[in-house]
Amino acid sequence: MATYYNIEMIGRVAQDSEIPQGEYGGRRAIFINKSKDIQYNIKTLSSRNGVSEETFIGYISSIRNLEFVDDEYGTDEDRIQAFSDFYMQRLFVFTYKVDAMGYKKVETADIVRRPQKVDKDSRFVAIPCFSGKSDCDSVYDFPLFKSYDSFQEFWQAIIDGKSVGRIFNFDINTSTSFPEFIVWHDNQKMCAIGPIQAATKSGMGSLILQVNAEELREIVLDDDDADDTSEYIVQSESNPTILHIAESKYLSLINKLSQSQIALVEPIGPQVVEEITPFEGVSKTDDTVSVTELPADDSRELPTEKTEESIFEFFRYHSQMNKLFYNPQDITNFHTAIKTGSLVILSGMSGTGKSALVDAYAKALGIKNVLIIPVRPSWNDDSDLLGYVDLIHMVYRPSDTGFINKIVEASREQNKDKLYLICLDEMNLARVEHYFSQFLSILEKPVGSRELVLYDEQYAGQLYNSSKYPQSILIGDNVKFIGTVNIDESTYHFSDKVLDRANVITLDVLDYSKPDSWKIIKYMKANTPEWTNEDFSKLIRKDDVQLEHQVRIRELLWQMHKLLHGINANLGVGPRIVKSIESYLRNLPELQTDYALSIGEGLDYQISQRILTKIRGPEEQLKGIFLSDTQRINALATLLDSFSDISNFERSRKIIEQKENELNTYGYCL
Repeated sequence: MATYYNIEMIGRVAQDSEIPQGEYGGRRAIFINKSKDIQYNIKTLSSRNGVSEETFIGYISSIRNLEFVDDEYGTDEDRIQAFSDFYMQRLFVFTYKVDAMGYKKVETADIVRRPQKVDKDSRFVAIPCFSGKSDCDSVYDFPLFKSYDSFQEFWQAIIDGKSVGRIFNFDINTSTSFPEFIVWHDNQKMCAIGPIQAATKSGMGSLILQVNAEELREIVLDDDDADDTSEYIVQSESNPTILHIAESKYLSLINKLSQSQIALVEPIGPQVVEEITPFEGVSKTDDTVSVTELPADDSRELPTEKTEESIFEFFRYHSQMNKLFYNPQDITNFHTAIKTGSLVILSGMSGTGKSALVDAYAKALGIKNVLIIPVRPSWNDDSDLLGYVDLIHMVYRPSDTGFINKIVEASREQNKDKLYLICLDEMNLARVEHYFSQFLSILEKPVGSRELVLYDEQYAGQLYNSSKYPQSILIGDNVKFIGTVNIDESTYHFSDKVLDRANVITLDVLDYSKPDSWKIIKYMKANTPEWTNEDFSKLIRKDDVQLEHQVRIRELLWQMHKLLHGINANLGVGPRIVKSIESYLRNLPELQTDYALSIGEGLDYQISQRILTKIRGPEEQLKGIFLSDTQRINALATLLDSFSDISNFERSRKIIEQKENELNTYGYCL
């Protein structure tokens, strides 16, 4: 289990010579890791904080205000050099953690510009910073413990020995002394207040400063000072309660405080001071320097906003960079099925890019939590996927697929807004109804009721690792389940139980004889926005949204139900499928690109995926709906003809024709 250290530090990108031999990553400070991501090391520049570590491992995903654009399809050396060049004049303000293996890793980092008066090896001291209510009422989603109406009120709180406010990511310990001064900063002035003799924390985490009221002084920073103090200070926009000041300037200010002759025993009156421009590092525009690249004449700029259209643009970008080309409407169909369904199954001939589609879709949404599980033919119950209880040693043994670990991770409170993709690759190598049986029932339940039971409640609390693997896990809507299948002699066909709950999507093979079918669109390099579950949920329309042609669509589905149910009591179009089809059609993206799907085209996809997949059996059973030697009328095709006002059903007609050919050739429909 990782140990988190909420101490804000400052550092820069390390050099190769500063990485000790044997440290994680070898002797390279920046390198491409096994996940093909840039990994770097930070050399700390913080002093006087009791932290002995000198280098920390960092990932791009830890940087909150990321401006660097990583060309993940470039060569390793080019990517490393670009990263090094971009961050050469920048500093990292970060917190860290120590993982279960003992590696010191950056938890979160904000990038700030390195002040001009500071060289790359200058050390910094963290100083508590206080300000008025109008300047910092909140830090992200947690309020400051105390803020002030005026500087006079703050000064009096120090004199009276009251708690002055909470400082975030600042540690008070016995291994280091508290800074000799603190800083007040508002839109009127910035000043150092000291000397501070010592400090403690109240039960609520608020600072209580120990001072000698007769010796307490204020120095207005930059007042009659030719040397601009702001050029020695950096501060993360994420945390206005701490600023970092270069150690040389810190010592200079301590000396000024000791030489000051004006003691401020009484609360000082308001001073008229010319408004000070916020010091370097506070403004986001100062913290980061964007790099503008001149695109090639025919390069397309990728969107920066999180919109449904941007998902398809980023999908095209990532897929074509891997030399993968898909029918755009297949991708819209897949995306809409993910939005509205609990399980999506990708089918098609081998080599059509089913597994690669899942990877490209995850990249298009910036999803980092992707698990692809190769299904094994030997699986015959859910213990092969989930795990089992070892009653001899009284522990829960998760399967080696990593499935249950990912489900547990996704269910944690801090991860509920992160998206997860779990893909069962070649899922029909074993019988899905056996190893995935519990999930087939769970996924049909509404969100909030999808509870996965790992073991009987009598063992809850008795297993040694029951805290890590609880008796039941609530599966949220942040986990999306996908399967890929091949249909051949080595695989099993799906039962109606599976087909009732899944969109089975058959991918088209593009006509690669046409010169434009594999056309590459050039894009400018850009970072893919990372979608959260909340972002993704905003794309989903509720069931009360009016659906175009709803009456006619229900008439069609009812007529299909009567036709199918008439030949086999187990066939038909039940209410579950009707609701799923309508939800799918309501959630078709509104696009003006080649990814657009109309209501009619979407209905065609749904009939082929949700209804026609269930039609199979011998000629004797199906002759009532398909063409045979004695009956020259195809009832299904005739039914679709009567609803040509809402769709041409091009895809469905091809499937019906294929099933006719199977009956005529084999006497059986697969």
